Amino acid sequence: MKLPHFRAVLVRLLTCLALLAVLPAAAAAQTAPVDVTSKPLVYVFVFDGLDGDRVDQGRAPFLSSLLAGENGARSTYYRESRALMVAETNPNHTAMATGAYGNSSGIPGNSFAVYSPTANRDSCAPTGPINLSTAPTVVSGENANCVNAETVFQAAESQPNPQEITTAGIFGKPKLGRIFASRTVDGNKSFDADFLFAPCEGSGGPGPESGDSSSGGGSGNPSYCRPIPTNPATGTARDDAVVMDEVLRTVREGVPADGQTKRPNLTFVNFPTIDQVGHGFGAGPAYDQAIAMADAQLRRFVDQQKQLGLWQRTVMVALSDHSMDTTPEKFSLDQRFRAAGISSSSYRIVQNGSAALVYLTDRASPDRFTLLKRLREAAIGPSGVMRLPGVMEALYREDNPADGGATNTIGGVHPEWRIAGDRTGDLLVSADTASAFSDPINPLAGNHGGPQTRDNFFAVIGGDLVRQQTLNGQPGPGCTDAQAGSCDDTAQNPGQAENVDVSATVMELLGRAAPANRDPASRMLSEAFVSQDPGGDPVSRAIRLTVSPTRATVGRRTRFRFTATTAGEGSELPPRIDCSARACRSQAGATPVSGARVRFAGRTARTDSQGRVTITAKLRRVGRFTARATKSGLDPGSTAVRAVRRKRGGGGGQNGRGPRGRSGCEDQRNSQFRSERDRQRCKRIGVAR
Repeated sequence: MKLPHFRAVLVRLLTCLALLAVLPAAAAAQTAPVDVTSKPLVYVFVFDGLDGDRVDQGRAPFLSSLLAGENGARSTYYRESRALMVAETNPNHTAMATGAYGNSSGIPGNSFAVYSPTANRDSCAPTGPINLSTAPTVVSGENANCVNAETVFQAAESQPNPQEITTAGIFGKPKLGRIFASRTVDGNKSFDADFLFAPCEGSGGPGPESGDSSSGGGSGNPSYCRPIPTNPATGTARDDAVVMDEVLRTVREGVPADGQTKRPNLTFVNFPTIDQVGHGFGAGPAYDQAIAMADAQLRRFVDQQKQLGLWQRTVMVALSDHSMDTTPEKFSLDQRFRAAGISSSSYRIVQNGSAALVYLTDRASPDRFTLLKRLREAAIGPSGVMRLPGVMEALYREDNPADGGATNTIGGVHPEWRIAGDRTGDLLVSADTASAFSDPINPLAGNHGGPQTRDNFFAVIGGDLVRQQTLNGQPGPGCTDAQAGSCDDTAQNPGQAENVDVSATVMELLGRAAPANRDPASRMLSEAFVSQDPGGDPVSRAIRLTVSPTRATVGRRTRFRFTATTAGEGSELPPRIDCSARACRSQAGATPVSGARVRFAGRTARTDSQGRVTITAKLRRVGRFTARATKSGLDPGSTAVRAVRRKRGGGGGQNGRGPRGRSGCEDQRNSQFRSERDRQRCKRIGVAR
């Protein structure tokens, strides 16, 4: 072969290879998901088993930085938020999705009983008549037919213009997929949720629609499951990274919905690892390590949202379904009942960790009240006598005329729990802190379910739409480690959040009504958002603080120019919220904030009439330095400067011989290029024009 011809062939080959490399990127650009940009992107991130006190102790540093208003985030943190009783995964996830408490949601615990025969242990659908005179059927409730209230997935589908709301449920626990795999609204859809994801439990991959175990508890896998790596002991996702991988994928690539590929604007996610580690090892060092790992996954999500330019439209409701209690002490209620001479054929015990639901096998018996009194005294001790060890409380579902009427009832003692429904046990028994029930067996090192594990985590985090604040409360006995008690402080902290508040909040953010059947006590957390009252006057405005330069050299005196503004006059709350503007709010123009106090690097100065102030400082170490602006009547704002080591051959930004890299160019562009040479340098990397 002649050399010129060889060169021609080589050039053609390299050209073809270059085209092949470009084609996937071009295809990806052509298949970008459809995005309803007038709506915010709402994510409910449930970190299963996370104790909010551990966040306060610094176990999740990135999450703590978001709560502090750093990393470009704004957060409303409910320091004394509460989970529902029973403090288990299933009732609390159901409450988040429906706004209903355990007395009306249909799922009062991770396991409970119904007074009718059912097709299998997961299902609540009766296969025969309801009969209160027979022993109840114990069920897991892990089936969509157990949920008695409308979910956010069903509400989004049943309200006008359903195509504007794309929903996704991504669950690290297979049982949550089964609970939310309803298909009641649109007969043309597989499920009410546009997209469902959970680990497969059986052998092989996803099953066919006709063999969907989500609707009948069959042996095959449901059609929505995926054969992802799982924990062989629990069947849940191997770790939170596997779950977050799917979340990130749906953001980038979208999900199939309405004949298109669309980016979900309502995504409900369960991260299971903290809970799994807590059960296996208790709330100790391994539990803290699991919290740190989940924290790293949250950083991945925030980083991608920023990279894709989606952060200002993002609202995260980050919360937990319950906390965790190390429980070295286990004891049996059944043994106590038998020791009191009560026949085991007269009751059924359904264990929920550190809570137990006790059902009568004949709920219609005229002697039931006397029997219940005997059961209660066997569990906790007779009235007026020192209570027996291990049990905190034993309360009746309904008034007991044989034992003080409403005196020892759930509604009489803890009306805010709202759990005394038909599917709740006739007696609700709570174990003491560090204790759990062993009926029939409980080998777990850590447990939850009792009221002491209602102390959860709850924050609303996002861009400019969210108010920056920490809402403190007064914790009641049992809600902290310092004092024992039944953790019933909801009434004394009306400004705090409960898990039932999630559904109304996310639906109204998207301009939709809250789900039907939600409890009137659940609410939209309007205080977490920058808003206007009906007359149009701002209820709350936030300071937006910017700085130039954003980088400085360690040990060199630098003049930092700060500007404090408010981004328009806030925005109306849903259903009139509009994200067509980049920051999800009415962009009426930036208004300077005069007289704001800016604190940075140990110095304080006030802004002038143009909202500007200059602070000269020498940063003495490598790292991130936060500036904070405050003014009465406004939410505080913050920004940050990164201090870097001096590089040989010139510095970056305004301190060296010219702009170094993209950050140096951006620093100069924010003010003015100092020379035509600098402008040309920055033009070559796409920063200047």
